[in-house]
Amino acid sequence: MEMFFVTAALLAIDPAGLKGAVLRGLPGAMREEWLLALRQLIPASTAWRRVPLGIPDSRLLGGLDLAASLKAGRPVSEAGVLAESHGGFLVLPMAERLEAQMVARIGAVLDHEELRVERDGLKLAMPLQVAILALDEGLEPEEKLPEALADRLAFHLYCDPTIIRLKAPAMPDPREITAARVRLAKIIVADDVLRGFCAAALALGIESLRAPLLAVRCARAIAALNAHAEVTRDDAALAARLILAPRAMQIPQMESPEAAPEEAQPQPEQEADTPARQQETTLEDLILAAAQAALPADILAGLGEAARDKARQMTSAGRAGVLRRSAMRGRPTGSRPAALRAGVRLALVETLRAAAPWQQIRRRERPQHAPLVHVRREDIRVRRYKQRSETTTIFLVDASGSAALHRLAEAK
Repeated sequence: MEMFFVTAALLAIDPAGLKGAVLRGLPGAMREEWLLALRQLIPASTAWRRVPLGIPDSRLLGGLDLAASLKAGRPVSEAGVLAESHGGFLVLPMAERLEAQMVARIGAVLDHEELRVERDGLKLAMPLQVAILALDEGLEPEEKLPEALADRLAFHLYCDPTIIRLKAPAMPDPREITAARVRLAKIIVADDVLRGFCAAALALGIESLRAPLLAVRCARAIAALNAHAEVTRDDAALAARLILAPRAMQIPQMESPEAAPEEAQPQPEQEADTPARQQETTLEDLILAAAQAALPADILAGLGEAARDKARQMTSAGRAGVLRRSAMRGRPTGSRPAALRAGVRLALVETLRAAAPWQQIRRRERPQHAPLVHVRREDIRVRRYKQRSETTTIFLVDASGSAALHRLAEAK
């Protein structure tokens, strides 16, 4: 089975532990083939939800069911897309355009495996385990999935849309995946494997602590797929290639023999520990070598160029395209409590949501108007918008003197 599709099998075994995958690249046959392979390996009843880019919080997190609440006269809760995807997968198309608020909400669910909703007069809490499939379709290096979400997802894959496969790769049978899930909880991970992942992450310049933790979960899934009772050296090496190599920020510095400090002769009581320490060092070297073998040859050149591009953008960027708030135009970004006046737009649905929990009390206060929906001033919600700002560039040319024509030509 090809390395690219191994990740689909591992994610089908432990979706809650591996958290998901980032698939970077334009839509194409390679990405669709990977998604199809994953769907064929999971049970048909597994939740699979696609989230549109501009989904509101009321649909993502859940909250008040407006129609049912107005009919019943009391708050009635409604499940959101996150709750509907419990135990399954959440697909995020155009993930490079996710806003920080949505990234924070999804990240909190992945960290705590729990969904908490406190809005519209409701307070709900429920366990939630979900795997995220972030479809990163950015064209430029700066157009990419926010690091806060990418760091939480185990696999970082690049899908080349120009690759067309004449024959689909051989994938495990779904029954093998089911058997691996049963074995997963019993897989043993030795301490030297944990130390090896931590040492490899440090040598590769990976600062996040989630990387070695995800590498351990990946190694356990590999061992379960191979019917091993304990994570072997080969299992750990493959996990390092899949998890640590895509996150590497530097090529490890190998110590030269002459630079190493001269070690003291082992005492008689320390001779029993020597073989164990040699085996530990060998395993760490194996994990690091496996991750280094998966690194692209020009990783340092690419990192240097990316850093120079970022520095140029910071020094030369203007204010063009900066998002700013607007009361009437732009992309809707939610609502806020405010007085209804000229220059703002009423958020009708959000206003009704704010008023719905109080209908039963207000109808008792005014029984002569019981059939009506009672909306008060404190219930009013208005729309919020964001739009790109524009920049005007002014060329001021001194047209006096004999060199005026030259200055005008240079300005033009």
